[in-house]
Amino acid sequence: CDMDKKVLICVYDHESDGDHVLMGQVETSVNGLLGGGSLALTKKGKSTGTLNVKKAEVTGVEEQVQDEEVAGAVVQERPAAPAFVPSAAPPAAGGGAFVPSTQPAYVASGRPTFADYISGGCELNVSIAIDFTGSNGDPRKQGTLHYRSPYGELNDYEKAITSIVQILSAYDKDQMYPVLGFGAKYGGVVRHAFQCGSAQEVYGVKGILDAYRGTFATGLVMSKPTIITEVIQ
Repeated sequence: CDMDKKVLICVYDHESDGDHVLMGQVETSVNGLLGGGSLALTKKGKSTGTLNVKKAEVTGVEEQVQDEEVAGAVVQERPAAPAFVPSAAPPAAGGGAFVPSTQPAYVASGRPTFADYISGGCELNVSIAIDFTGSNGDPRKQGTLHYRSPYGELNDYEKAITSIVQILSAYDKDQMYPVLGFGAKYGGVVRHAFQCGSAQEVYGVKGILDAYRGTFATGLVMSKPTIITEVIQ
């Protein structure tokens, strides 16, 4: 671990709308922080104040070195394959799609939690993945998870999407969402990752619901098995 490697510290004035204002920044190192004292903040070449270091310590370095020695190899992440994009096709006769017959993770003391990241201004990139396997039931039958009500009532998937995305959208600045599906058959081939809708990303909850509903008019056959690996990657 290079204790003298330069790090840039930026200090912001927190704004409730997420558009935080830079107050100043300073370049230092881990050893510089361990030395304590005051660090001069600057902005566009002008002094804007000081950052007082009251306490600094280094933890976890020994564990990291030991893990690297044990591993002894470099793991390369496999690039995710592009999602299949179904072409538009007229719906089957009768409408809709045909359906063939824990414990919480431990968080060590002193480490930031999810709430800490969010309160600190961290943003999320929300992605939607929808299960189109046959186990969800025939969408033409009332009471099934994908049921398409002629009266405009939301089904269980639409309710879940609306409730969850309305909360997460507060932390996704552009509110553009990729919508993917899995578990449906196109042209006799079961697809475990395919694009819902004509666009790679859609805007807002309405865009997600429109892409989801439009998928039933693409000639899909709800199938099996339920495999989520590809859509997660």
